[in-house]
Amino acid sequence: MQLRRVWDSYWGRVIWGSVGLFIIVPVLACVLGGGYALGVYIGTGIAVLWYTVETYYLRRETTRSVENAWKANQAGLLRYVLEEHLGTADDREVIQKWWRSSPTTAITRYEEGVHRLSKGLGADTDLIKLHASRRKVSQYFLRLRALCEKQMLDADLVAATLGDEAVQVFVLYIDRLDEAVRRVEGKQHKAAEREYFRGYLRRFFPETAYRDSWGFR
Repeated sequence: MQLRRVWDSYWGRVIWGSVGLFIIVPVLACVLGGGYALGVYIGTGIAVLWYTVETYYLRRETTRSVENAWKANQAGLLRYVLEEHLGTADDREVIQKWWRSSPTTAITRYEEGVHRLSKGLGADTDLIKLHASRRKVSQYFLRLRALCEKQMLDADLVAATLGDEAVQVFVLYIDRLDEAVRRVEGKQHKAAEREYFRGYLRRFFPETAYRDSWGFR
């Protein structure tokens, strides 16, 4: 029992392994007529082989641990992303209502309203609600793109769970409202999100990449 505890310890294995490889094996080689040097060579070869095998299994176990940690992190992030998406449902309804009321003037009406807000002239309740909802949904897609591009979140998992409709709505409707805000501010629109999610649709949903989910265009 005491010997078992010694053997199970790190230093116990090192000592007993060294004794076996560099004393017992050479002695056996001498007994068999091979000479002490041959025994040392054999012991060294066994040590190298053992080290190679141990290193391989250690590397494989380390890789498995990293993969498991990455998958757990992916699951947590994906759950957060989906919960946040569900939390924007009312905001997407506000945006859809705005577009539905008059699709041909939706951008013009919004741009004029944002201009009034920027001048402190006030705006009606519907436009103020739209402005807040547009900002919330737009920031969601900004964070989603950052997570995918930095490989913190697998785009394949996002596509499998989020689907295509929400992304189509962002590209066709919400990003255009973002562009209107930038015009009012006198700034060039940053098209990074638009281009990223267009590529997302072409990659994961080629058959529906150009579908208009709301039908207002």
